[in-house]
Amino acid sequence: MKFILPNKKSNFIANFAFIFLFSLIFSQNIFAQKAPDTCKVGVYITSLYDFKIKEGSFTTIFWLWRVYKNDSLEFQQDFDIVNTKLASFGKIIKEKRKNYTWTTQKVKTECKTSWNISHFPFDKQSFSIKFDDAFYDASKVIMNADKKNSKIDDSVKFPDWDIKSFEIKSYIKTYKTTYGDPELQGTSDYSQVSIDIEIERKGSWLTYFKLLTGLFFAFLISLSVSLVPEKFFASRMPVCVGGLFSAVGSKYVAENTVPSTTSFTLIDGIHNFTFLYILLCIVSGIVAMQLSVKYDVATARKWDVKAFYVLLGTYILVVGGMTIWADFS
Repeated sequence: MKFILPNKKSNFIANFAFIFLFSLIFSQNIFAQKAPDTCKVGVYITSLYDFKIKEGSFTTIFWLWRVYKNDSLEFQQDFDIVNTKLASFGKIIKEKRKNYTWTTQKVKTECKTSWNISHFPFDKQSFSIKFDDAFYDASKVIMNADKKNSKIDDSVKFPDWDIKSFEIKSYIKTYKTTYGDPELQGTSDYSQVSIDIEIERKGSWLTYFKLLTGLFFAFLISLSVSLVPEKFFASRMPVCVGGLFSAVGSKYVAENTVPSTTSFTLIDGIHNFTFLYILLCIVSGIVAMQLSVKYDVATARKWDVKAFYVLLGTYILVVGGMTIWADFS
């Protein structure tokens, strides 16, 4: 009996066949794990109102649409608005086209946000509407933001605010919970959409001077006692005290105008700084009085002139710097 030994050619064919079969099986396993479906999501905001700075909320009404190709997807009536306080959802209108499905839905929601009024009246506010699908996680559906068609209606205008920017974006949000899903461990991923809006207060400089003109005059009146002739030293203190009471009255008026907050605002800073400088005016007057008694009137006059220019110059620099920083930051 003869034994036929395999030659190089037969070895090559056998190896090629093995690699081909292995690659085929491996590729089937990969494609068995189906890639998530994609869904284009967009919004058209028709109303934006009820800005509640103290409560930290705002209300908006918008149309939401989805465009997707997989007919088996069934989006729920009420998707999850992450930062909502109260929401209502209209009926989903679904229309099947040639090779895709298009749905639209009207939504009204009151959303939570953080209002930062530390720079009032030069404040700019940013808030967002964030939502994801409570039924499909990121392994099943990926939402892509429709940036081209998402907008704010031109009729959305405010008496006190200008809309500076509008942006819609999508990303993967990881939650540090599996929501009890036994197939997951530790975390879960959901495709999330964020609508980001920035607004800026109108008439900031007008509001600024309406609030602080009385305060500035109170300081100038207190400072002007440095120019009073030395023979009227006795009348200096009542004028400074009157300026201090005027500044306190300005503080009460400002607190009724500035939105209520626990943070330290620009208006608070200017008022407190003015209180300090009115106190320095009183101290300067006392020093001048002592100099006139201990030395002479000419020495007291030199002190008054120097104090006037130093206090006025530093006050303008500090208050101006605080204001410009608030306006441009």
